Amino acid sequence: MVKVSVVVPVFNGESYIRKCLDSLVRQTLKDIEIIIINDGSKDKTLDILKEYQKKCKNIKIINQENKGIAASRNEGIKVAEGEYIAFLDSDDFVDLTMYQKLYQKITSSDFDVVTTYFNFQYEEKIEKGIVDIKKDILNIKDLKKYFLNMYPVVWNKLYKKELFNDLKFRNVYAEDVDILYRILPKIKKMGVVKEYLYYYYQRENSESKVYTTRLFDYVYNFNDLYKYYQTKWYMEIYKKEFEYVYVRYLYATFLKRSLTLDIKMQEKAYKLAVKSVGEHFPKYRLNKYFYRSLKGLYLVTFNRFYINIIKLLRRK
Repeated sequence: MVKVSVVVPVFNGESYIRKCLDSLVRQTLKDIEIIIINDGSKDKTLDILKEYQKKCKNIKIINQENKGIAASRNEGIKVAEGEYIAFLDSDDFVDLTMYQKLYQKITSSDFDVVTTYFNFQYEEKIEKGIVDIKKDILNIKDLKKYFLNMYPVVWNKLYKKELFNDLKFRNVYAEDVDILYRILPKIKKMGVVKEYLYYYYQRENSESKVYTTRLFDYVYNFNDLYKYYQTKWYMEIYKKEFEYVYVRYLYATFLKRSLTLDIKMQEKAYKLAVKSVGEHFPKYRLNKYFYRSLKGLYLVTFNRFYINIIKLLRRK
């Protein structure tokens, strides 16, 4: 019986997929299936996948035309046979004990999701990643705290597969952010394995570091999330938390990254962010969460002057 399904989308990954696969086929958890979505690779990726599949019967290969990481993950979810599911990016790798430890944790107390810590893997060094959870989450009060500070990546976690019964990854910029804020309100309990078991490889040309006009998806995504929370009645429970996250992403993350675009697009970004916040959360400054940190105070006092200062600092 399959305990854990690991979904790995890959596109033209011949230079790094072996390290990823080596970390999977040697997992100490044996009741695992490895689902590789070959997303229209034009290099020797498929040859490498077939080579590994001959040696490891628990590898499934799905070939498709290039559709992107969201569609690839959705295809993996569709064919997964495990009760629990995980996602691994093809240029990353994991500790050989990772899925055994996550599985033991998630089944120990019927958690909906279990997460672990991660490393930033550079060519010449390893740095410990951001820690956004320090203890198991067993009630809504702690879940709300996590809601505010979550580092939004899907790959250092193990999920009950049923969480995705009515959810799909969407083909948008920062799809991890989008899906995780849809999953969070469905969670009752979340566990943590306090070990650095995931290795997040840092590539300069990775999509997460190359900002284009797709960056505007940040705003469109959160406007869709706003509608989703209202439709599901989640807004009644998480309004203050969602309000804080919404404003933070638009006035901090989105506008900061928009400064890499040309002047016209920067102006468009500024106007769109201000318009969206004004329409959805015009009274956000009354939210107590904004007064608990320096970033929150920046958001409370946000105006065009701040953006101009940031522009000047970036030019220096």
